[in-house]
Amino acid sequence: MALTTSSEKAGVGRKTIKVRRPLSPVERWLWISHQISPMNGFAWVQVRGKICPEQLAWAAAAVVAEQPLLRVSIHAKADGTDPWYEPAAEPVMPIRVVHADADDELAAERELDTVEMAVPVDTSTAPMARLVDVVRGAGTEAETHDLVLIMSHTIVDATARVNMLAQLLGYAAEWDPDSDRPRSVVSRDPVPPLGYALPRGVRGLPRAMAAVFTEHMASLRARTKPLAPERYVAPAEKRTRLLLRKLSGDQLKALLSTCRRNGVTVHAVLSTAVARAVGREIGIQQGKVTIRTPVQARAELSPPLARSDVGNYMCVTQTYVDVDPNAEFWAVARQFNKDLKKRLRLRAHLSSIALMRRFAPKSLATSTRFVDGIDDRAAGAVLVSNLGRVDFPDRVGDWELSAVQFFSTMSVTGQMAICAVTSNGVLHLNTCYVEGRRRPNVRPGSPTTRWRS
Repeated sequence: MALTTSSEKAGVGRKTIKVRRPLSPVERWLWISHQISPMNGFAWVQVRGKICPEQLAWAAAAVVAEQPLLRVSIHAKADGTDPWYEPAAEPVMPIRVVHADADDELAAERELDTVEMAVPVDTSTAPMARLVDVVRGAGTEAETHDLVLIMSHTIVDATARVNMLAQLLGYAAEWDPDSDRPRSVVSRDPVPPLGYALPRGVRGLPRAMAAVFTEHMASLRARTKPLAPERYVAPAEKRTRLLLRKLSGDQLKALLSTCRRNGVTVHAVLSTAVARAVGREIGIQQGKVTIRTPVQARAELSPPLARSDVGNYMCVTQTYVDVDPNAEFWAVARQFNKDLKKRLRLRAHLSSIALMRRFAPKSLATSTRFVDGIDDRAAGAVLVSNLGRVDFPDRVGDWELSAVQFFSTMSVTGQMAICAVTSNGVLHLNTCYVEGRRRPNVRPGSPTTRWRS
């Protein structure tokens, strides 16, 4: 396997908008987590066709020029407190090109596992992002490129990351090899971070404390069973591994048809199936387990934000799901839908963000107690993140594109996450888990037969 790197600057005409501000409490917590154990986010697509490194560099420069948060790095005082975004003069996105054999279908997955999921995105330089291009069959009619955009969770969530990858491909298709002119781009205006854009009614500390108390009481009433780690792994030693699964077009059609017939969402089905798999794993026939659900909050903020606005606007809520294998599957899924809708109406996921102003650690050095608390509470729950159906192109110019997929390293926030997204007629269903806490053969794919029943 040959390896080359590319980080040549591609100039872009632009209106310069600089972001220099303190990190919000949520951003500060994500940055601290990233320092303990990588909190990298990934968006991945396979492209069939010819692409050169200069083409990607030209497109990446345009994306960086358009997005203000891609032109900043994070600085802090000597003791790690009061971190802020510092604009960079000429930020360049690193692009790493890996050449693999034409028949090496696992090349991209191996590169992710051995390098990209283990090495944290550098937050001390701009942009806090990098691109890897795994090339197979270079120079042949079967040339393919697995393009993976890796970014720090501090500045971007999965929704924006997937949109940014599509944007980069769109720009790359415009590249003219006979011209050295950069693409003309106007910088987007910065948008407020999550903690400073909460709607009136969920901003206050009393409301947030009441919401947390209500959630705690609901958890006690549910008497959930935790997915206990197989062994303790210190936060700084956590290593995220990846299992890749997907439903084909026919399988997805069958799933959607069955969901409509039974009056449930795909997310409810995924969460119910995962809950039953967790129940089998921990050896219980009755009771409930906690399923954590990321919630895209852009539309609920004040003012509302677009899906293309760059930032991390994911909140998390949780539901308690029955694992009894003898219970009617679709009835459990419908109950999950009802419980999730109720929690979203109460907006506890937003109230919990308000709490971060008071309780988020100020620095890495003072974060131990907070991290241990998060590690204890999140360890027993499984996160099911479903972006739903995303509008991702299946063709750009002369290129054929696969369905897009996403996932993240776990850092200190839990031990297992299922990341689902539907595009181009395929549902990707990837599992991220902390090595040592879970066995590699634990997979959400096992309930697939039940989904199709």
